[in-house]
Amino acid sequence: MTTWTDRRTTFAFTPPSDDATAWAFELRSLAAHLEREFPGAWTKPEQQLGPGHANGLSFEIQLSDGTWLRGLATQMRANSGAVSVMDATAREAAVLAVSLRDNFVPASDLIEFYSDLGVEVGRGPDPLPAQGSVEEVAAVLQEHLNTVGV
Repeated sequence: MTTWTDRRTTFAFTPPSDDATAWAFELRSLAAHLEREFPGAWTKPEQQLGPGHANGLSFEIQLSDGTWLRGLATQMRANSGAVSVMDATAREAAVLAVSLRDNFVPASDLIEFYSDLGVEVGRGPDPLPAQGSVEEVAAVLQEHLNTVGV
């Protein structure tokens, strides 16, 4: 049984470590996806983020309970990118993860995730379940947080 917490962290969703271009990632496609999936979503292209000069997409999406999530997608090179949500609980992050898995990436087994809290203790990415409801994915994200000691 999952022990739920309201702990907030940044969750990042990425293509598999061994195939960074598996999503054929484009920021414009992600913006269109977010705006379609989350009515009222706000997206803003960002240029030359950080020392690697990545392009990015800042966004805010509203969940069905009225909660707003803030995120950032980055693209360092063609067809490769990552999508992060900041200051999110496992349940909140799972809503975006399932949306990406079911309606954005080309195949449901092409998402890995990590959290800032996991990275702090040396935990690398874990596979996102290729199937399952938002609640089931939330349980996986929460178990990840539970195992990294939060």
